[in-house]
Order: sequence, then C-alpha cells, then structure tokens
Amino acid sequence: MDYVYIKKDGYSFSLKKSLECGQFFHFEELSEGEYVIVIKDTLVHAREYDDRIIFYGMDEEVFEERLAQFFDLNRDYDHICKCIVSADPRLEEAVVSERGLRIFSQDFFECLISFIISANNQIPRIKRAVFDISRTYGREIGNIAGRTYYAFPSPCELARADEETLRNLKVGFRASYIMDAVSNVLEGRISYGELLGDEEACLLKLKSIKGVGNKVAACVMLFSLGYYNAFPVDTWIKKIMQKMYMPDEEDVKKMEEFGRNLFGEYGGFAQQYLFVSARKKPIKE
Repeated sequence: MDYVYIKKDGYSFSLKKSLECGQFFHFEELSEGEYVIVIKDTLVHAREYDDRIIFYGMDEEVFEERLAQFFDLNRDYDHICKCIVSADPRLEEAVVSERGLRIFSQDFFECLISFIISANNQIPRIKRAVFDISRTYGREIGNIAGRTYYAFPSPCELARADEETLRNLKVGFRASYIMDAVSNVLEGRISYGELLGDEEACLLKLKSIKGVGNKVAACVMLFSLGYYNAFPVDTWIKKIMQKMYMPDEEDVKKMEEFGRNLFGEYGGFAQQYLFVSARKKPIKE
C-alpha cells in the first residue's frame, strides 16, 4: 500500500526544496524526484510530482504518526511567509521562489552530530559522513533498489567509536568533537529535556561541547529543538547580511541578533529562505 500526499495548492510542501536546503543530510536521490530518506528507524521511499508525493509501502496512519510532524506539515507557512515579507518586502521574491520549503523536526542527537560534521565542510561530504557513520555503527533498517540503509546510531551505539575510526570515515578534525558530544550526552551533561524552554541556557549548554559555536548551536536549536527564532549565520548568510543590512559589519553575533530582531519568532524560517535563494540567485539590495 502506498500513501499519496496531495499538494493542496501545488506549493504546500516541496520534498525537493526541503531536502536540498542544507538542513538535513540523511537522504539520497535515486532518480529525478525519487528519494530515500532515513528518519530515525523509519526508511522512507518517496517520489515527488508537481501535484503530489507518493510514499511507497506506507499507509496514511503510519504517515501521520511518523512523518507529518517530522515534515512540519501542520504549520501555517502562508502566515509565516506573510510575516517575513511584512518585515522586509525585499524577501518576497525569495519566499515565492522557495514556497514549499519546510523546516524538519529532526532527532536531536543526529542533528547535533550532523552539524558538528558540517563545520567548514560541504554538503556532499557531510552526507557521505552521515551515511558512513550510520553504516558502521547504526542498525540495518531495510533495503531499497538493491541498497541497504542504516539508522543513525544512538549515543550508546556511537560510543563504540574511537577517533581513529571516525577519522577514517572522513570527518577529520571533527572526530574529537563527535566523541566529546557523545560523552556529554551519555554522562547526562547534555540532556534533551533540559535544553527545552530556556533559550539562553540551551545555547550555553550546547556551546560547552567541543567544536560547537554559535552557528552550529543555532542550527541544532532551529532544526531539532523548536527554537524557530534562531538565526544561524554561516559564510553565506554573512555575505547576505553584509549586502542587505550591515555592509561594514564583521561580527556574526551582531548579525544573528539583527536577524532575530527583524524577523522575530520566524527568524529561522527567514534564514532558510535567505540562504537557499541567495545560493541560487542574488537577492536585491
């Protein structure tokens, strides 16, 4: 049995835009519009068309139970987009261009490790590292098109790793950061529940992990902890902020604060539209 998700207006949810915007790395494209996505221990095989998305081997109950929240399908993105454009009308073209992009609600531990790997890295290499770590330490969860897929390892499973093996999986200098993150989680210094609710305390806790600075912490807060006002500033966003708002500024903390103040509770959504659109086409000054 397959589940067919109907796009209400053709733009309500774009799997392609949401997967390929740099927020999530545990997926691959088998052919044009056909994806395999690993969401914790759920293996998803989907094909996207202009007006619908087919989720193979999945019924509506499983889709609603496991995927609707992950894909953030119950949030009113039309309202969010209107608020962003109201804050800065120059973003209207970017918002229209990227309609259908949704921010995923990711597993905290996988998101943390993924963005530690992302530091000074490129998306194809990040994806490869995530797949290799999963294959080496995670559990096999299924086969699609002759390929075997693995869940991302839990903290206990990843604790079997050592720095040398991780380096061999092409994470480089980040190996020691990953090991520090694992020990922090296993020993209770970093707890998912304690990261919720108090934004400042959450930021400080995350930054206590080796290799986690403001940008990585903001990404983890946005993509896995529900802090949708977070405004991660990487090299792309820095260039955009300098071009559009702060031409002589070099302090990324001030840029982050500016973005959060300008877009308020929707800072993270605005950041995604800025990031993706600017990589494709320069935004007007």
